[in-house]
Amino acid sequence: MAHALGIDVIAEGVESSTQLKILQGEGCKEFQGYFFARPKALADLELFIKKRQVKFADLPTEIPV
Repeated sequence: MAHALGIDVIAEGVESSTQLKILQGEGCKEFQGYFFARPKALADLELFIKKRQVKFADLPTEIPV
């Protein structure tokens, strides 16, 4: 319904690849949840981001449809 109204949607609570595939099939393009990362303390988060900066820099700015 949100997409029909032109509203962006972020799917929360994605915990499995099956859930991710279903949501992608429904046209959802933004996600968050344990499937991607568990909550982290600040020090752990900083390390998590530093390890992935190159990977994030290589990602496309738009997801091809």
